[in-house]
Amino acid sequence: MAARAVLDEFTAPAEKAALLELSRSRIEGLFGVNLAVLGALGAEEPLPARIWLQLHGAQEAVHSAKPWSEKVLFLSWNCNCS
Repeated sequence: MAARAVLDEFTAPAEKAALLELSRSRIEGLFGVNLAVLGALGAEEPLPARIWLQLHGAQEAVHSAKPWSEKVLFLSWNCNCS
């Protein structure tokens, strides 16, 4: 029986778009999913704009890839890297 394909949508800070584009092939390769970085939502003042993301693939793969993707975003957000 073939795995059921699902589409999961979520948002991330717009300033993370470049990081997500750079990480796309790694995420897709590790989890066997497709990652789409979509356009930004409107700029909500005073909050920063957010971008839509889509993960598409087998249900189990998507459910594994999403927390990993969110963790990468969180760690880069809180990193004091110089």
